[in-house]
Amino acid sequence: MFCSINPKALGVLTLVVGLACSAGVAAKTQSQAAAAYEAGKGELRGGKFDAALKTFREGLGAVETDQLETWQLLLGAALASEKLDRGDEAIEYYRRFLDASEGAEKLLPPKWRERRQVVSDAVDELQRKLNLTHGYLTVSSTPAKAAIFVNGERAGVDGNATTPFGLFLQPGRYEIRLERGGYESVLKTIEIEVGKLKPLALQMEEVVVEAPMPVPAPAPKALKVGQGIEAPIVAARVSLGEPEESGLALPGWVLVATGGAVVVGGVVATVMGAMTHSDMANITAEGTPVTEAEWNDLSVNLELYNTMSAVMYGVGAAASVAGLVLVMLDTVGAQGEGTSETSFRVAPVPGGAYGHATLRF
Repeated sequence: MFCSINPKALGVLTLVVGLACSAGVAAKTQSQAAAAYEAGKGELRGGKFDAALKTFREGLGAVETDQLETWQLLLGAALASEKLDRGDEAIEYYRRFLDASEGAEKLLPPKWRERRQVVSDAVDELQRKLNLTHGYLTVSSTPAKAAIFVNGERAGVDGNATTPFGLFLQPGRYEIRLERGGYESVLKTIEIEVGKLKPLALQMEEVVVEAPMPVPAPAPKALKVGQGIEAPIVAARVSLGEPEESGLALPGWVLVATGGAVVVGGVVATVMGAMTHSDMANITAEGTPVTEAEWNDLSVNLELYNTMSAVMYGVGAAASVAGLVLVMLDTVGAQGEGTSETSFRVAPVPGGAYGHATLRF
């Protein structure tokens, strides 16, 4: 680093101190950025360069839309950095001022064009001095606007550097990392030499989420008679005899209609399962990017639809058969004497349903 201030820097100091005069008639209530500029200017005059730099930075964080306030604070921060022998930081602030005022360069009055020229000369002088002790790194990326990290720390005087960007570094080995949302981070190790330019251009690859391979459902285990049916879904006992002997009396045709409706529900569940299975097959075949959570949701839905359809087919068929049996028993009971009785039981099992019916007449 260096300790002396070049004569052109004195010109920068003069224009920083005199910037407030070009702002016109001051408003009665200062903005936070304007107040920070005035406070930093006072600290700069008093030789409190660290405090001044901190104040100017705080003002930059509070600037809203006023371009003049931005220019003033950038020049103040640059001069404070230069007074602290931080030539690399001063160059960055000076460049930010030149970039911020570039669009209005042709519209500026002669005094402001002269100030831009003073700043440009100051940057050239600082670069010549830094080239004696530092190397210069330029970082670009495809796509641009990637965050730059040098040895794990965010680059830039305010920790906000993004590509494309140039910075002075002391000689040595550095790890440069680029990060950008939606892209794989890139890490590159470089060597910096005194007075040498090191251009670095990196390609960033977009993050692609691949669909996981479908996991086949386990084959249903064989069940022995009486196993896994302790909690039936449908269980009924119907007697066509004396009222006190009846457990659950349901007209046969009602059971037939109910069973048919349940079977229709099973058909709907089968269609939904087939659509879900088709979606998963298309994703796997076409390589459509999906998240793991989305794939898991499809798998759960497919298993649910398959289970629902199997249970509904079993329940609907059993109810319809029981209804037909009741219709026949009702006919027999009406034509002859005695008591007729039937009972049925349906319960889900892996891969289908278990049904049991008993008839007595």
